[in-house]
Amino acid sequence: MLRLAHIAQEDSRLPATAETLGSLTRVVHELTVRLARRWPLVLYSTRHERSTPAEEERDGIRHVRFSPDPEPRLLAEYFRWRNRIGRRLGLPERRYPASRAYYWSYIRRVARHAAAERPDAIHLHNVTQFVPPLRRALPRARIVLQMHCEWLVELPRATVTPRLADVDLVLGVSHHIVRQIQTAFPALASRCRVLHNGVDLAAFPPRERVLAARGDAVAALRTRLGLRGPVVLYVGRLSSEKGVHVLLEAFARVRDRHPQATCIVIGPDWGPERTVRPRDGELARLDRDYMGHLRRLAAPHGARVAFVGAVPNRDLSLYHAVADVLAAPSLLEAFGIPAVEAGASGVPVVASAIGGLEDTVVPGKTGVIVPPGDVDALATALNGVLADPARARALGHAAREHVAAQFTWDHVADVLAGYYEALHAAGAAGKAA
Repeated sequence: MLRLAHIAQEDSRLPATAETLGSLTRVVHELTVRLARRWPLVLYSTRHERSTPAEEERDGIRHVRFSPDPEPRLLAEYFRWRNRIGRRLGLPERRYPASRAYYWSYIRRVARHAAAERPDAIHLHNVTQFVPPLRRALPRARIVLQMHCEWLVELPRATVTPRLADVDLVLGVSHHIVRQIQTAFPALASRCRVLHNGVDLAAFPPRERVLAARGDAVAALRTRLGLRGPVVLYVGRLSSEKGVHVLLEAFARVRDRHPQATCIVIGPDWGPERTVRPRDGELARLDRDYMGHLRRLAAPHGARVAFVGAVPNRDLSLYHAVADVLAAPSLLEAFGIPAVEAGASGVPVVASAIGGLEDTVVPGKTGVIVPPGDVDALATALNGVLADPARARALGHAAREHVAAQFTWDHVADVLAGYYEALHAAGAAGKAA
C-alpha cells in the first residue's frame, strides 16, 4: 500500500471551506480528500489560529500544521526594495519565489516530520526550492512537483535546474505548461505529465437548477445590479495578463449592438507587485495602475459595468445563472479554472486561444476561441453568442457534458492515482533489478 504526503501552498488554510478563494488551496483539498480514500495520506499546511489543532484527522486525512514562518513578509519586502534599487543600478532582478529563503523554516519543519513518516511519495506545488531539503530528508521517496504556473521557465534556469534533478515526476496543469517545461528542460521531458484542474459539479449545477433552487437569490442579484439585458461575465484576478482591459474595450462594441448589456467583473485587484517577473512594454505600463485603467475604460458605461470584487465559491453559481456568456480574454493563462466552472454551469465561453484555455474550451462545440488581445475578434465572438440564444444554449449544454467527462475532481484524482501507481511500480522494478 502506498503512503502519501502532500505539502499545501505555504499560506493555505486547510481543510478548504466554502469561502476559500485560492485556487491552489482548493486543488490540494479536492485531490487529497479523494486520494485519502485509497491510501494513508499526511497533509502538511500552516496553522493560522491558536485554536486550530497542530494535528488532527479529518476526511481520512491526517493534517499536520505548523505555525507560519515569521520571515516571509520581511523577506518579500526586502526583495521588493532590493529590485527597485537594483533597477536603477542596472542590476538583474532577484525574485523571492526563486530564493532558498522562501518559507525556509516551514519546509525544514515539514521535511523533519516527513522523515519520520517515511512516505513512498511526497507531492508539492510550484516551489522548486523545497525539493533539496525534502530529498535530503527522504532519500528513497518519490518527489512529485506539480506546476500551476510558469515559474519553471520564468525563474533563472541555472537556479532551477539542479533542483529538478531530484524530482521524479513533474505535473503541469495544462499541455501548455508541460510543453514549456519539456522545451526548457529536455532532460526532464520523459518525467512530465499533464494533470488538469477540476471542478465540483455539485457546486456548479446547470443554471436551470440554480434558478429552481435559489430563484429568490438570483432575482435579488438581478435587482441589485440593475440587469436589464444580456450579461457578459468575467471571473478571475484583475491583473494585466488576464486581459480584462481587452474585454472592456470589446464591451464598448458589444453595447453598440446590445445597449442594455451588462459586463459583470468578479475578482480581486492583484496589484503590480504580485508578478513573478517584471512585465515588458504595454503590460508593464498597465500594471502601474491597472485598476485605475479598468475604471477609466468602464466609466462611459456607468452601471453597465459592475466591479463586484471577490465572490465566495458558493455564490459563483448565482452569477452563472444570470450570465449569457463568460469571457476569458487572457493574454497569459496556465489553466483557467473560471472557464471550466462556467462550463459546468452550462454557460458558453468565449476565450483566448492561449495556454490552458485551449485544453478546456472546444472551439465551436463548448465555446468560441479568439486570438489573444484581439479586441475586434472578442467583440465579434461575444456579439455572435448573445445574438443567437439557441446556439448559446447548445454551446452551454455541450460545455457541461465536456466538463463532466474530463474535468471533475473524481476524474482528475483517478488520473493522479494512476501516475502514482506507475511511479511506484517503476521504483519497485528498479529495486528488483
